[in-house]
Amino acid sequence: MNVSFRARIVATAAGLSLASAPTGAQVSPEQAQLSPEKVDSLARRSTFDNGFRIALIPRTLFPDEAEARLLLRMGSPEATAGRAWEARFAGRLIEAGSTTRSGAAMQAELARLGVRVQFTGRTDGVLVAFSGKGSGLLPALRIVYDALRNPAYPDSALTAMRATELQRLAAGRTNTSMAARIAFDRRLMPWPDEHPYATTTIAHDSAQIVAITRERLREYHARFFGATFGTLGAVGDFNGDSLQAWASGTFGTWASPTQFVRFARRNFEVQASREDLPLPAPRNAVVIAGLQVPLRNLDRELIALEIVNIVFGGDFRPNRLDSRLRLQARVVVAQSTSLLSEARDAATVFEYAALVPRDSVVRAESMFLEELRKLATEGLTAEELRAGREEWLRVHRGYFRAYNQIAHYLAVEGREGRSMQEWAESFRAAESLTREEVNAAAARYLVPQRLVAVRAGAPE
Repeated sequence: MNVSFRARIVATAAGLSLASAPTGAQVSPEQAQLSPEKVDSLARRSTFDNGFRIALIPRTLFPDEAEARLLLRMGSPEATAGRAWEARFAGRLIEAGSTTRSGAAMQAELARLGVRVQFTGRTDGVLVAFSGKGSGLLPALRIVYDALRNPAYPDSALTAMRATELQRLAAGRTNTSMAARIAFDRRLMPWPDEHPYATTTIAHDSAQIVAITRERLREYHARFFGATFGTLGAVGDFNGDSLQAWASGTFGTWASPTQFVRFARRNFEVQASREDLPLPAPRNAVVIAGLQVPLRNLDRELIALEIVNIVFGGDFRPNRLDSRLRLQARVVVAQSTSLLSEARDAATVFEYAALVPRDSVVRAESMFLEELRKLATEGLTAEELRAGREEWLRVHRGYFRAYNQIAHYLAVEGREGRSMQEWAESFRAAESLTREEVNAAAARYLVPQRLVAVRAGAPE
């Protein structure tokens, strides 16, 4: 998935959390040897009596540096129906402090420790990212634990977050990117409006946000927050024995008040369609087209499609679409294709998104469809397969050489994504895929006649 492009061109409230990718900096010889199997062998794992899991790699590749991810999963699609915004606010506003420490005091103490902490409220829980000095990791965890157990949810912080979200939504009424995103998601994945994964209208979201009160956040916290279905993953320069002993007496004794039921995604079998959104004439229009693929990211065919995507329109340069539409024909300002997949649910989304001059919309869309038909009929060349495979392996191997990714996999992937064994199998699949397999997957799943398309800001 091309996260940077989606963040630039598309506004979404899907609530999916992604760890940042490696920066491409020089790595040490020890880092270069890291792999899923190596990470798995280094991890010290424990499951406490209440169900909370911990996975630690107290290992020094960089002196006094550490990364950690804390994931608390909670609720169920039925129990949290219609409460997606409350879930996001309840998780994010943990940063506003606890009943014993204000948000300002908490941030000042974390800064003194040299640890950056980011809270992400998810529809199915809260994700907390720690990054900074290894010596400050355990003290930072103590501070965050206090805030998670005893959040203050001050009216001032709630009012500020509410105003920010309402302002963002109001701006989206005339924003071509946001309008296209909402319309596309609602057509391709038509969840009922009350479902936590639903993409709802701006009016619906605004009403939900206005209705959030401090009392409702407290009630949500009391009903759902707990550590039974949580995981802590940490890697870096810290004392693993001390951290595990502390976690055992804190998160290991905090029982969740309600049962967690995984929020499964699904593949919607929708008909191909097109929608034009008549927005005020901007300089550029936005085009989004895509379809769902009934595959998981563990599947061999999905890995084949990921290699195809790299060469067709992903981050790899030059790719087919970039070479023809942007560099040669100059009919797009920016464009990308992406695959957003799940490890446990066969509900992958293939998507094309482009920022296009208004007078070039028809030509750009026509050329994209030509290239997609060519891909389905002719497939990749041997050289394209080689380049795509090398890029897939380079990027994914890099994930296991970065502290932030390793911490993410220990905590998040360990609960809801690929296991390290499954990651190793994915590498073997990528290395062994044949040209026939890759091209067959493209022809089977990337069918132009199944596309759902939305254009915002195009001329009438």
